[in-house]
Amino acid sequence: MAESPGTERPCSRCKMKLVFLEGKSGPERLMPAQKVRSLYVRVGDRVYPLKVEGLEVFVNHYETCPHASEFSSGGQG
Repeated sequence: MAESPGTERPCSRCKMKLVFLEGKSGPERLMPAQKVRSLYVRVGDRVYPLKVEGLEVFVNHYETCPHASEFSSGGQG
């Protein structure tokens, strides 16, 4: 299914709510992303929460989906 930037739909495998965002390759290669509530930063051997108030923060869904190994290399979530 061809997506356009901003399209929202659930992951076909885990059903997580996704939004398709333009990636580094431009609008022809969209990245399925999921919204996260908080980010963490590793500095040396310590991990710190990063507070990002008033912003929506997304991560690449391929990094977090429990079914990531089932996606084809050219497919989308």
